[in-house]
Amino acid sequence: MREDLMRIGDQVIVEISEYDRILNPNLPVVRTKAEIVAFGHFYCGRMSQSIPPGKYRSHSKVKVCFENGYQCVVSSECVCLSDRDEYVDRIAESSVLKEYSCSESTMDIFLEDLPDTLFWEGDLVFWRNVQCRIFRIHYEDLENRDGSEVKKPLSYNIFIKETKKIEKVAEGELSLVERGDVWKFYHKEPVSFDSLEEEIGFLRSIGRTREVKNPKNGKPDWSRKEIIEGMKSGLIHNFRVFCGLLDDEGRLFAERFLDEDFGRKVAQMRLERIAQAF
Repeated sequence: MREDLMRIGDQVIVEISEYDRILNPNLPVVRTKAEIVAFGHFYCGRMSQSIPPGKYRSHSKVKVCFENGYQCVVSSECVCLSDRDEYVDRIAESSVLKEYSCSESTMDIFLEDLPDTLFWEGDLVFWRNVQCRIFRIHYEDLENRDGSEVKKPLSYNIFIKETKKIEKVAEGELSLVERGDVWKFYHKEPVSFDSLEEEIGFLRSIGRTREVKNPKNGKPDWSRKEIIEGMKSGLIHNFRVFCGLLDDEGRLFAERFLDEDFGRKVAQMRLERIAQAF
């Protein structure tokens, strides 16, 4: 069901797939009546290029209570209103039919900061006498399938450089060797880089940049001339080149840094290099 049309207290029909039932035997039969009791949520880690880190409410997941009292979180795609006429009325009353994809009602809403953890993304740790890096934190381990909180150790994805493999391990199996650049950045400790390009990549990897659409057409693509003009005017700080299978010269996308001073430094460097090349 369309996420922006759902309400707490709605009486719904939940479509349960056989695959979901195998994963969770507590789920009722295939088509079951239920009530929406809460919206779901998700965690966004610090290594994200999209939104700031934290816990977010998401209309794409809903918590439902079945007639037998069992509660769990399901995808909104599995849910439909029991009252079909009410659903039709809501569609008719909705003012976001044509601009549904950018409606505020479908945007993920920030709830709270990430919970405290012993390790952060990028930290250097020991696991079975091998040094490795924290790659991902499984914040979802803090909750049961029904969305209730549980007290159990987190698990982490670690990257082992020697084997180039990623392993999922429990928190108790790890010991800290050295804090990584992500922890240092958020705790305002010095972070060293071998080049400006490396610093750009790091800031981009932790979501400290924002894509800028072309003001002339509202699309992400920019021409070379528009990129240069944008950097000179201060509208953008940097650009990226994406090459697809059918792209002869690649597509140019523009971005700004949240740190304005650093952004202006990058723009100046890019313009100087362009001037030297031509």
